[in-house]
Amino acid sequence: MNIDALKDKLSSIMGDTFGIVDGAGVHIFPSGRENVALPQNVAADSFAAESGRLFYFRKIDADGEVWFYDAVSSDDIHAVEVLKKSLKLCAAFYSEYYYAANAGKNEFFRSLLLGGRDSVSHDDFTEYSRNLQNGAGEFTVLLVSVASGRDSDSVSSNLANVCDFLEIVFPSAEGFVTVKVRNDLAAVIVPLADQDAFRDVMATASSLKKTISAELLTDIAVSVGARVKQLRFVDSSFKTAERALAIAESFGLSDDVFSYDKLGLTRIIYGQRREVCEAYLKEIFGSAFLDYYARKTSGDSRNPDSVNELIVTISTFLELNQNISETSKRLYVHRNTLGYRIEKFNRMTGLDCTKFEDGMKISIGFMIMKYLSSIQ
Repeated sequence: MNIDALKDKLSSIMGDTFGIVDGAGVHIFPSGRENVALPQNVAADSFAAESGRLFYFRKIDADGEVWFYDAVSSDDIHAVEVLKKSLKLCAAFYSEYYYAANAGKNEFFRSLLLGGRDSVSHDDFTEYSRNLQNGAGEFTVLLVSVASGRDSDSVSSNLANVCDFLEIVFPSAEGFVTVKVRNDLAAVIVPLADQDAFRDVMATASSLKKTISAELLTDIAVSVGARVKQLRFVDSSFKTAERALAIAESFGLSDDVFSYDKLGLTRIIYGQRREVCEAYLKEIFGSAFLDYYARKTSGDSRNPDSVNELIVTISTFLELNQNISETSKRLYVHRNTLGYRIEKFNRMTGLDCTKFEDGMKISIGFMIMKYLSSIQ
């Protein structure tokens, strides 16, 4: 029995005056009935009377409040007590089926994201996707990864809190679907009506990291996958969002949100074979610098910081558009010291990092070196 069938069953037992409404007094069941005025300041799992009705308030999940009610005369004490038991029983059945239905929904969308359209049945796809298809020209997937810790239980608990938060920010009533993918990973399937909708999602995603960090004291990483035309292809968006997280980790990126479509050269470098990357480094930097780098970063080196200092210096110089003054200020070094390091690097590599073309080659080379160090 699904949740809708359960509502019909409860109504057949309770009668025509029975109803279920949300926190705004809008009917969940039966549909079409006028809104009702709700009692104020009622604690969860409590009863209250209002306008000839007895209400029972149950907190279901992050989506908010659910109220069960029926008409009753407050003068008939026995009838009130019987109705209290009936409403409480209705709430218990409703909650049980609600959670079971949501578990089935989560497992369906989890399978769709991980295994694609072929991993779910036709009937389930039709049932669960019905409300997502209307008005959506495209879809994308937003991923939230919770930082791993020593205690796996705390990670799971943090993810549960994050999922509750995501369901508030991306409500199911507006067509969003929040999915628990793993104990440390949540996904939001986002229907997109137009380009403006995607920009809005990116703006919201950009604020998630700071908001969740402040409100839930949880460290997260956020990514957005490529857009796809149909829900049946949403696993492709999931894979690109997951890849964006992996790329960000490999290259030490620190943006608030990582969009797969905006990762530039890192997206091209990521996944390249080691031998291809090493061949490029040898072509650009030459053996002398690479041997020096290997010696200085080996476990036997007495001074591993010297080569890292040199790379940081040149990277900063290139980041600041090869500006000597700005680089000196950023690194807190004298101009002469900076000039010495630039000259040393140029001498070892045969390049001239003050020239634009060589600067581009060097920047790509440093990115590849960072990538290779992440996959060792």
